[in-house]
Amino acid sequence: MPETLKTFRIGFPALKQRTYLSICDKMILHDAVRASVDEFLDALALASADRTQHEVKVARSRERFAKLMGLTTDEVAVTRNVSDGINTVIWAYPWGEGDNAVLTLDLEHPNNAYPWLRLRKRGVEVRAVPAAPGGRLDYAAMADAMDARTRIVSFASVSYAPGLRADISRIAEAAHKVDAMVLVDGVQSAGILRHNLNAEGVDAFATSTSKGLLGLYGFGFLGLAARWIDRLEPAFLSRPAVASDDDSHSAMGSYDYALQPSARRFELGGYNLAGAYAADASLGLLAQVGGEAIEAQTLAVARRLRAGLKEMGLLITEPLSGE
Repeated sequence: MPETLKTFRIGFPALKQRTYLSICDKMILHDAVRASVDEFLDALALASADRTQHEVKVARSRERFAKLMGLTTDEVAVTRNVSDGINTVIWAYPWGEGDNAVLTLDLEHPNNAYPWLRLRKRGVEVRAVPAAPGGRLDYAAMADAMDARTRIVSFASVSYAPGLRADISRIAEAAHKVDAMVLVDGVQSAGILRHNLNAEGVDAFATSTSKGLLGLYGFGFLGLAARWIDRLEPAFLSRPAVASDDDSHSAMGSYDYALQPSARRFELGGYNLAGAYAADASLGLLAQVGGEAIEAQTLAVARRLRAGLKEMGLLITEPLSGE
């Protein structure tokens, strides 16, 4: 294990007491993340910082997430969680009667299933492609389900069960042939596996900081490729989404408003500031360790776990190839 990872691990109190196997469910707090949240609480208790000063952490966490994911800062909106990000995209899209969306409902977390089922009420066809044996995405069947009326193709970068990694670029290539948006639930890979979202062909990437990004519940990000921002109309609108020379949340501009030119047009109201303080610290830690080292360690541990479970005679899901 690289020295940076060893130093990183020392900061998790839980690891001094147990082996933690549930990062797919929720994070454990690093001392530096907890200290950052304590800094926010102290400032709140002592009234030692105003809203603008607190939001420095929001801006920096947005910048750090963008760098981690191979995006520009303008391509990142701060959200609450995956559900928030997915619904933001679904209800901002200009759907028409007869349009369709393609996904594998059998492999999706309910938070990326129910929003699509509700969309049927707007006359949108939800094309549910059956999963392949072993709980895998059927790439050929997904491509076959796409046509000129396919508007969004959605899937998880890593399925929540059985936890298989998607070939994102393969799906994106098929989707972009019909000018469909690629919307990814990325909560099981963000901070754990390396991403360059623009290179992978991802158009929208929704995640929470509550798992591999090692932050808190109720804070997340929506990565949105620049080419899509002006093609979407926010379903909800508040002051941060409106372009203005005065960045104050209370400053009323012209009634003839314009939206932010960036993904910030999808941000609503006040931020979860505790979540921003946590994400600023956790993303800083991840940057220090480096995505390459984190992914290599993750996959090495996965191989060891898989081999050990097989030796015990337990049924496991084997990767078809690669990792």
